[in-house]
Amino acid sequence: MIALLLLLQIAPMRTYWPTTVAKLWSGTNTHTHVMVTGIVAYTRLEADSDFHVRLVTDSAALHDSTAAFLVVEIIPAIPLPHPKVGTRITVYGIYRRDPEHRNWAEIHPCERWTHP
Repeated sequence: MIALLLLLQIAPMRTYWPTTVAKLWSGTNTHTHVMVTGIVAYTRLEADSDFHVRLVTDSAALHDSTAAFLVVEIIPAIPLPHPKVGTRITVYGIYRRDPEHRNWAEIHPCERWTHP
């Protein structure tokens, strides 16, 4: 399984559907494999070793706790560099809702990310 995930980083063969932070946050997205661009508002290493990235639509939303957001989870099985707060990135991964955290929108796992 890990080898397959690592192979996907080297030679991704999936179609990633472009979407927005707002659309994922609203729950109206219909695709599983997505790509989304936003600004890194917050980062944190969690107790389960996943690295959480809070992605928002634009710099105006960086300090707005009511703004639409997306949680991106970088997992140890797919080692990726950790983006810095304030950086604009495009994330590629699997979209889902997390019922353990107020059903927030997340990309889990993040399969790769780039600077747009």
